Amino acid sequence: TTLFRSGGIFSLTHIIPQYKITDWLAGIMAPRILPLVHTPILLLLLMALLMLGMRFIDPSAFFAIPLLWTPLVDSVSAAGIPPLVLAAPLLLMSAPFLLMYMNFWMAMGEGMTAKQGFSKGQMFSLACVNVLAALLATAVGVVYWKMVGVL
Repeated sequence: TTLFRSGGIFSLTHIIPQYKITDWLAGIMAPRILPLVHTPILLLLLMALLMLGMRFIDPSAFFAIPLLWTPLVDSVSAAGIPPLVLAAPLLLMSAPFLLMYMNFWMAMGEGMTAKQGFSKGQMFSLACVNVLAALLATAVGVVYWKMVGVL
């Protein structure tokens, strides 16, 4: 399984540019997301929520991060938001565990403790705290980046 996953990940470096997948996604995403570039907090919170949604589809985040970041990075950079600032909400939201398959560390911990570590309710509550903390960190990051002159 690991070999197939690794092979799929390495093949993406050729497939995505060859079939211009990011250009196609940019045509879909940019007109809807770029109007928010003048309000960075909304833009970055939206990117965090998009990443959270992508994690339900792509549990590894290996596809989700480049498919959300690459189509927008040039346009957002031209508007004055550095690429690392755009990457921050994606990375913060890249490891939620609302469902067990979304984070292999949580799944591994559940297996090692024979599902005795946390109840389902505790796990969901902790996952919600994780998501809220990532959203809060994104919002605080925008304030900080404005204070230091990055935005």
